[in-house]
Amino acid sequence: IIGGGSICTILALHFMTASEASLIFATQPVIVLPLAWAFLRERVTAGVILCIIAAVLGVIGIVQTGMDIGSLNRPLGIGFAIVSTTCAAIYVVWMRHVSGGAAPVLSLLALQSVALVVAISAWRLAGLPGGMLGDPLALAAAAVTGAIHYGAAFLFYLVGLERIEASKAGIYLSLVPVFTVGLAFLWLGEVLTPLQMAGGALVLLAVSGVALLSLRQGEKPA
Repeated sequence: IIGGGSICTILALHFMTASEASLIFATQPVIVLPLAWAFLRERVTAGVILCIIAAVLGVIGIVQTGMDIGSLNRPLGIGFAIVSTTCAAIYVVWMRHVSGGAAPVLSLLALQSVALVVAISAWRLAGLPGGMLGDPLALAAAAVTGAIHYGAAFLFYLVGLERIEASKAGIYLSLVPVFTVGLAFLWLGEVLTPLQMAGGALVLLAVSGVALLSLRQGEKPA
């Protein structure tokens, strides 16, 4: 699921802009809700639903700046983005289901090993050249990126899924664009629009609301 979802993410970004893809990726918490209800029997409250809707609206406010609306007519990009988002939602629900059955590190090792096999298989079937394999700097950059994104990030997320319901855990992914625009402002000197700042504030309020709801129900926020 992770391997296929990652491949679909790259393909989606090939056919549409990052801002457009981010809008679709931001709907992941919405997809997690019915899956968590159907397969985990989690009780989804109105408060959680409202917070998730607010978070999605906040993400839309963040990523809409400079978005090329015309490219939304690219059906392939939209299709790949939807498949990628659905795969990520299934991953969240399934890992919540198996949490506690194995140590997070072992779970991470298993899922990343299978994802590697899927990625290599797709690469070979596509007949792509292996030019990067002869570039030590490119390999090092890929390794560091993988260690941060697919290593540390996934490990912390697995630990979080042991402590909080999947229907609530999904909303934390809405923080990604908030941190992205924040770091772009600090490190790259990019200027934030008022709408982006308002969207980021809305996401933070929504995530804080879910964290408070989790505390009231005796859960430990992710």
